[in-house]
Amino acid sequence: MLQFIAHTGRSTRIVAAVLIQLLSEDITSIIVDLDSLPMNDPSYYEGHRVIFVGGHPPIRKMDVFNKAVQLVYIGNDTHKGEGKVNPLFKVHSNVRIIATEAATAISCVLDYLKELYPSCASYNRPILEYLCHRVPDIKSIHYVALALAAHKLTELDVHLLLDYNDVQVEQLRVAGRYLDIRHNDLITRFLEKETRMLNINGIELYCCGSNSVHTSYMATELSKLHGIGAAYYDTAEFRHYELRTTKEHLVDKPELKKCLYNIKDTLGGIGSIYSLRFRAKRNTPLASL
Repeated sequence: MLQFIAHTGRSTRIVAAVLIQLLSEDITSIIVDLDSLPMNDPSYYEGHRVIFVGGHPPIRKMDVFNKAVQLVYIGNDTHKGEGKVNPLFKVHSNVRIIATEAATAISCVLDYLKELYPSCASYNRPILEYLCHRVPDIKSIHYVALALAAHKLTELDVHLLLDYNDVQVEQLRVAGRYLDIRHNDLITRFLEKETRMLNINGIELYCCGSNSVHTSYMATELSKLHGIGAAYYDTAEFRHYELRTTKEHLVDKPELKKCLYNIKDTLGGIGSIYSLRFRAKRNTPLASL
C-alpha cells in the first residue's frame, strides 16, 4: 500500500506533508501538490491511502478516490469542528478527520502520527516549537512563519529546516522580524497613496484598488486602521470587492450593521458582515466608483 499526501502549497502544509512522509514507518509516501493530484483514473488510488493536508479537491470530483483504502484530512482551517470537511463522508465510507480550530496544521499532523506510531511521541525539533505554537511569544511565531513564507519551500528545504539548531531558528526569527517591519512600511506607504473614500450602499469607508491575490489582505489592513475598509480588483466582466469590518467598530452601531446586511442581501454578498465578498458588473455605478 502507498499513501498519497496532497498539500495546498503553503509553507506549513509542505512541512506537514514532509513530516508525514518522514515519520511514517511502514508505508511508502508520495507527496504531491493538491492541484497536481491525478484526477482521472480511480484505479490509480485503489488499495492506497490518500491524505489531504489543509484542503481537498471539490466534492464533485472526489469520486476518483472511491477505491482508496482511506481518506484522511489533516488541518486546522475548519469551522465548528468538522463542518468544513464533513462532505468527505459523502464520497467515502472510511474517512478520518484530524482537525481542530485551536491547533496548528503541524500539531495536528504530529497528533495523527503519534496515534499510528508511538515512537513519534518523542520526536521534536527546535523549529517545531514555533510551528506548533508552543512558544509563548506570539510575535516570534509570526516572524518565523513570515520568514518561511518568503519563498516557496521545497521538500529538500523542509528536511534542512527540520535539522536547524536553536541558533539557526533564532536567525530565522530575526529575518522574519525584518521582513515584518519592511512589509508594514510598504503597506502603510501604499495605503497612504492609494486609499480614497467611497460610499457603498450608504456606507462611507476607505477603499483601495488591488489585485486578486492581495485584495482581502488590503481590506483587512484598512479595517485595522479605520474599523471598516474595502479593496477591489477588476476583471473583464466584474469589479470584485472585499469588505472588512472589526467587531469593535460595530459596537452600538445598529444602522451600520443594517447597511452591511443590506449589501449582503442585495448584492449577493458571500460571508459575514465582518468579512464580506461581493461583485458588481463593470457597466454598473458600483463598478465605477
